[in-house]
Amino acid sequence: MQQSASCVTKSVLRLGKNPYEVREKPHTLTFPDDPIPLRGQEKFALSVRHDYRIARDEGPHGRWKVRTVGYYYELQIETNLEILSYHWHPESRSPLMFPHMHIGKGSGATVEGLFEPHFPTPRISLEDFLWMLIEDFDVRHERDDWRDILGQNRAGYEEDRTWRYLPTEREV
Repeated sequence: MQQSASCVTKSVLRLGKNPYEVREKPHTLTFPDDPIPLRGQEKFALSVRHDYRIARDEGPHGRWKVRTVGYYYELQIETNLEILSYHWHPESRSPLMFPHMHIGKGSGATVEGLFEPHFPTPRISLEDFLWMLIEDFDVRHERDDWRDILGQNRAGYEEDRTWRYLPTEREV
């Protein structure tokens, strides 16, 4: 994930305390100076929180597997107002178990009621989110090989995932 993040920032994702410990409580990966400024014509900032657990797995890559158990990927304007974000937090106290997107007030949208909905989405990889920032929001990439890096890491994400997207009752 750090390699993917390096496509848009020089900031380094940090692991919490004892990041390789097998435990019930999820570990969190984030930027220590979150949100971090992004380069480009607009004054955007990026906030990332990726929750994971380490579990035993006798799969092709060894005896251990890192399993994503939640994420928050957010694009903000420099005043820390959310423009849009992708969330998945099935283990939180929220009744929202499905991955979803928010549109924030930082988007400048004026449609009443637009900020409350949780727009259902499939699970989103960090690589998909970063690619969108570069392509659709003109965030300046920090690496000339960003397409290769994000493409390769996205392929690895798809290959190693243990979940399959199934729509919730609400989405059907």
